[in-house]
Amino acid sequence: MNNFSIEENNLILESSKGKEIISLNKPILKNFVTAVKTLFDSLRQNKCDWKMNDNIFLMNVIQQGLVFTKKLKNMNTNNKKKLILLLLFNLLDNEIKENNELISLKEKIVEGIETIIEPAIELAMMTQNNEFKIPKNFLWNVLSICRRSQTTP
Repeated sequence: MNNFSIEENNLILESSKGKEIISLNKPILKNFVTAVKTLFDSLRQNKCDWKMNDNIFLMNVIQQGLVFTKKLKNMNTNNKKKLILLLLFNLLDNEIKENNELISLKEKIVEGIETIIEPAIELAMMTQNNEFKIPKNFLWNVLSICRRSQTTP
């Protein structure tokens, strides 16, 4: 899958094999859309205080995003992350059209997506795809630092 876009209420995935159109209302995306809307509702109620927000909503968005993108086997991790972020921003724009209260909070929500959700999605995807590698000497270095700190007075 080389390219993707959202037109109207459809996600369009393009690859060398052709186009695939997925409605945002289809079951494959419905759980993700519901999780995102629940997160946005919670943020609206908390005046976009990400610290006061229930982390279960955030984790649910990440989980449902992973469930959806896991089915896209021909897409690399970076493109999957970009796809989820595209969906998030599209859903945010749609929610703002439906709920004027979110207009004043949009900047804070976008900042939270970029600083909280994006790195969490990337880490989760890297872990899911076995791309998250810890160097072999990392653990040894950590243990040696711990050992040195215990022996020095």
